[in-house]
Amino acid sequence: MATYQFGKQFTYPFYARDKDGAAITTLQASPSIWIYSEKPSRETVRTETGTTDFLVGSEITTWTQSGNAWNITIPQIADPDTDDNQFVHTYYIGIRYQIESGGDELISISAFELTRPFGYDNELNVTTADIMKFFPQVDEYHSTSAQTDFLDEATRQVKADLNTAGYELYKGRNFDGLRYAVIWKTLYLMALALNLQNQEDEGLRVLIDESKEQYTARIQNAPIELDTDDDGEADTEVTKMNIAFQVT
Repeated sequence: MATYQFGKQFTYPFYARDKDGAAITTLQASPSIWIYSEKPSRETVRTETGTTDFLVGSEITTWTQSGNAWNITIPQIADPDTDDNQFVHTYYIGIRYQIESGGDELISISAFELTRPFGYDNELNVTTADIMKFFPQVDEYHSTSAQTDFLDEATRQVKADLNTAGYELYKGRNFDGLRYAVIWKTLYLMALALNLQNQEDEGLRVLIDESKEQYTARIQNAPIELDTDDDGEADTEVTKMNIAFQVT
């Protein structure tokens, strides 16, 4: 399910497909699009005139084609209750459209999420200089841009591992312990890429094994402080996360 932010205009891409999964790219340019805070029935969308109680905002009647997508600009939606502890809300987009002028009206209903933004003084940030402290020869093997790419991918994978395990990093207050997990994940990805080019290098095999072991230890034991009630103070500390290393 796609996720967007409260208080910010966003673009929702709509992809029309036939029964075989092929893209339909000849839609009419004047759809009738509505946003709902509860799931509507198909009949509600089919007959919508702007009177449904759980409508959010006004009708949207335009979209812009971009490749196979029909992009819909959704005006910003306000957080419905800034004092509650529900940080993620599900909304529904109901689309009434035609493939051909004068043809049957088709209905699409899809869910998406809106989240409350968080602002803290700490982030999960690692630089190429941090990588060099553990792998001083890195410049001999990877360009600066490649190092940045590996680092970005390692950060993404660490976040994905934690999110899969149920830890919502957007509520994080302190990521110091996780920085080492990102460093070792980066070293693993770098060494793996080099090993694919030169599988006879025993030193790379050692680095791959060590980085896997260190990553597992770091991500399982790093404390994660979360602010689950958004009161500005960390209220949860996890020290044993039991996340197995995944070879990717």
